[in-house]
Amino acid sequence: MCFKAQFNVGAERFIRDWQTTEVILSVRDLRMYEHDPLIGIVVLPLADTFKQRSQINEYFSLSGGIGHGRVRISMVFRSIQLQAPR
Repeated sequence: MCFKAQFNVGAERFIRDWQTTEVILSVRDLRMYEHDPLIGIVVLPLADTFKQRSQINEYFSLSGGIGHGRVRISMVFRSIQLQAPR
């Protein structure tokens, strides 16, 4: 049994409108004998997630897959100011 688990995977994305955006995270099992590798998903509407504060570090329950459990998600909201080119 050989698998490459990915822990502490980081990503940074530009989001145009955070008040209407939903982040959907999927947790998969990539071992060869799995027919349906989706363990579960987490749906996070950013307007609800960042309603009280601009940084979170919480556990969220997995749903909609063959497994169960929780996943710890850390997110930081950073605003940027852009100026359109002329």
